[in-house]
Amino acid sequence: MTHRWGSHLLRLTAVVVAAVALVVPAGAVVAGAGTVQTEMVPTPAPWISRTFPTIGSATGGDRVAITGHHFTGITAARFGGVPGSNLVVESDTRIVVTTPAHAVGAVRVRVLAQGRSSVRGVSYEFTDPPTVTGVSPSSGSIDGGTTVTVTGTHLDETCCVRFGGVVATDYDVIDDTTLTVTTPAHVAGDVRVRVIAPDTSSPRSSAARFAFVDAPTLTNIAPTSGSTDGGTTVTLTGTSLTGTSSVTFGGSAAASLTVLNDTTVTVVAPDAPGHAPGAVAVVLTTPAGSTTVTNGFTYVAPPHITSKSPPNGPISGGTSVTIAGTGFTGTTSVLFDGISAAFVVNSDASITAISPAHPGGPGLVSVTVTTPYGTWVDQANMFPFIYEP
Repeated sequence: MTHRWGSHLLRLTAVVVAAVALVVPAGAVVAGAGTVQTEMVPTPAPWISRTFPTIGSATGGDRVAITGHHFTGITAARFGGVPGSNLVVESDTRIVVTTPAHAVGAVRVRVLAQGRSSVRGVSYEFTDPPTVTGVSPSSGSIDGGTTVTVTGTHLDETCCVRFGGVVATDYDVIDDTTLTVTTPAHVAGDVRVRVIAPDTSSPRSSAARFAFVDAPTLTNIAPTSGSTDGGTTVTLTGTSLTGTSSVTFGGSAAASLTVLNDTTVTVVAPDAPGHAPGAVAVVLTTPAGSTTVTNGFTYVAPPHITSKSPPNGPISGGTSVTIAGTGFTGTTSVLFDGISAAFVVNSDASITAISPAHPGGPGLVSVTVTTPYGTWVDQANMFPFIYEP
């Protein structure tokens, strides 16, 4: 519709509720006794049709989509009067918001725009979510297959368990506080463990973590040999050693296991199986698997004296004594009554030693042979050496 005002042609535009606005061309001068009044047409109030999901955790933190109309300019979304957070207006018909913590129960959801509340609210229910208070073991192989016990609360309605973004389909709910689950394959890294129940899930927790790690490897064992009596401190180096739970030598568990870091573990070697000398396998185990070094450690018997010839000599010393026995390779010292003697290792079964002077005078004395694998103290009443005047 058009209307002439003086020399100007005006366009009349009909708006809501038969309201009429005069649109004056730019630069026009409106003459006449009348006045032009501007009437503000109110913006329609927001209107909610639904939320998705309709149920969530009483601890809050769930992202909820709210759909409806006239959402442009929305400034807040309230759940039972408690404002949500991280509100995003995606369009005039959809917003997304993070739920607040709230007491268990059904509440009304309303949105606000320019101080005006939605003309109707919809229901949203806060429920007790499952919680995770423990994950054991807390690490396992990237190949999956680790059986994990998850403890917490409200676990009886679990419908799946997620490790990071990967669903573990093999799980067993023991009761309301315990379930077991087999880990899926996953890339290496620390991930969140999340128990999913209908319309809700467990909140984030420092206890709800699991580390996927590579299987361990061993690159070095030092030393590579020790006494059949055990007691040798051994350093193992490799990769992915964090979480090492056991180290065995020939099937016998090592003692004093200490994980220094992801590449280093120290242990004390146990007695040789059956106290027999020889090479044995070293097996290191972590939650991610085991690694074996075949013949990785050799048990060596400590020295043992069976005879001396001659069995006597003067207190002035200087007697060449042949000591017979076993395990003499690597001998580091020979003592006569605690006094160091010069010696030569002839073989694993023979040593030649020069008796030192004996200031204690004549008498029967013990002879001691020490190697890296132990010490033999030949008591004076067994195979003594006799110092004579």
